[in-house]
Amino acid sequence: MAAASWIKIHPGKGFWTLTAILFNALRLPLWLVYFLPSFTRQSSKWSLLLKNMSDVEMKTPGSLKPGKEGDRFVKMQPAKNSHYIGIASKDKEINPVTIGGTWYPKRLSPGTVTDVILHFHGGGRFPAQLQDAITSLLHLTDEMQVPARKITISGDSAGGNLCLALLRYIADNPNAAVPSPGCAFLWSPWVDPAGSLDAGHLDKSPNAPTDYLVGEFGTWGARALSPSPSTGIKLNDPNICFIGTAFATPTPLFFHTGECEALCHDDAKVYEEFTAVKGNRTELQIAAQAVHDIILVGKIVGFEKEAAVAAQQAGDFLKQCRELQA
Repeated sequence: MAAASWIKIHPGKGFWTLTAILFNALRLPLWLVYFLPSFTRQSSKWSLLLKNMSDVEMKTPGSLKPGKEGDRFVKMQPAKNSHYIGIASKDKEINPVTIGGTWYPKRLSPGTVTDVILHFHGGGRFPAQLQDAITSLLHLTDEMQVPARKITISGDSAGGNLCLALLRYIADNPNAAVPSPGCAFLWSPWVDPAGSLDAGHLDKSPNAPTDYLVGEFGTWGARALSPSPSTGIKLNDPNICFIGTAFATPTPLFFHTGECEALCHDDAKVYEEFTAVKGNRTELQIAAQAVHDIILVGKIVGFEKEAAVAAQQAGDFLKQCRELQA
């Protein structure tokens, strides 16, 4: 058993969590006093709400029951097998399954022609999440009759990685007959999962001292994403890692990253590489002083205003793309 792995399963996880709560509760008054002056913070413009990630690998349980989402929750059935080919079908133990999704602000009626944002969160051993992305996109185009050009795929962190994986799959597998979405929003995309296998990878970033991401978190994600050895697919495969593997895509790409986040330099590099590919339409926005994934945690870590600006910038990019497509 790997060192410290006992804290990732019960009862060790429960004991560690309780101990951490008590220990940090004792340290909280000291933190509040120490970080009161802005110059003692990792970034002088950060608020005191920012906190580090836990070392405990906490899993979020999934469910296909509506719960509080009510009729906004929908189940999506797998598409025809012919849509899942090539790298999406390499793992014989992973097959397309029924998945769930939630409409915001309300459920769309089939045949309604309107702009739809399909947001991904990532998760699961490759190619499970890629299969889910294919299923959800085809649910919109085939079952809901939403034109692909009216669909914007979106993803934060690992979800941003999934967006790029889906676009790569579409580009490499025309016989799969999966249409290209009209736009893609990439929020702090995780573009180098293979690098994250090294627990010290994030620590090498110039922004490591000013972000809440820690190396162990990235390593956990990389292990969870790693394909089965039986597939022959490595974590540095061009369908998973996107540094140095840019490709041509008709889908416009909006990149957003934080000036102080550990992934900022990787994101900027990948943006430049995609921009260099003839025919690609791209845009990069860097939020000043911001940390990782403010579109998700902006309200929690004190970057709510910056997240609102980011959403407006993405909307403006989409509008520009629509005008060019008209």
